[in-house]
Amino acid sequence: MRQITQYQCEICGTMYSDVDKCEACENAHVAVDQVQSYRYIPVNQGVNSKYPVSVTILMEDGTTATFKR
Repeated sequence: MRQITQYQCEICGTMYSDVDKCEACENAHVAVDQVQSYRYIPVNQGVNSKYPVSVTILMEDGTTATFKR
């Protein structure tokens, strides 16, 4: 029988056979600090109007990112 050891990035879930590569992956991700703003469409414009069409977030390194659906 052969034992196989793998490491999984706790942020993105990627599997690695090398612990250093896994740690490098975890350290490369930037965490969300806070939600800055979000935008909805009017209720009469569709069934998905209950969800935001865009969300702007502040990352822990000071950058902002906007995600749209």
